[in-house]
Amino acid sequence: MHLAALRIIIINVFILTLLSYVNQFYIIPYPLYKEITRLIKNHTTPFHGTAWPYCQLVIPRSSGGFKSPILDPWVSNMTSLLKSACFFKFKSFSDLPWLLDDSVQPTRGIWEGSPVFSEHIMLASMEFLGPLFLDWDGSSSLNSLKPKDIKRILINKAFVRRSRLTPKSTSRQDGPDFHDHLLARTGHFGASPSFLQD
Repeated sequence: MHLAALRIIIINVFILTLLSYVNQFYIIPYPLYKEITRLIKNHTTPFHGTAWPYCQLVIPRSSGGFKSPILDPWVSNMTSLLKSACFFKFKSFSDLPWLLDDSVQPTRGIWEGSPVFSEHIMLASMEFLGPLFLDWDGSSSLNSLKPKDIKRILINKAFVRRSRLTPKSTSRQDGPDFHDHLLARTGHFGASPSFLQD
């Protein structure tokens, strides 16, 4: 077995499962998430974490990732929280606690320290329904949302097509943006992955 594949299995089975219980109740704090992903990338990717961008470690094989991708902690966290969300309650925008564009959000203080599980579930629900992910139109039915569909949308919008929001996104921590990285690799052969096209 390839060393990187073995490391991915170890991370998925023995490391990230430690978060599985807490993931059901609380949103993972962003500084903790960044530290976890930094450690994952540095201990999985060859050449001190510079060989592959983090997004390539977590996207599915059909989108250019590994056969067994890493279970991104944030995606696992959101999926676990959204399993408990009551999407059937939302029939129109008037049923939402605040506007999806964040122009009115009276509960902004929840993120920092609320111990109430339902508030974290509501925050996750609103983020998911908002323009960055599902981009709900306020009228279509949400009853058919299953955990696998939620996970697919989160991965696709946050990692596979992330470059549409930040086309020049590169950093020493995250590595080259997945879009630019993959285009550069396939460009040498005159090819362009179909899932990166509009």
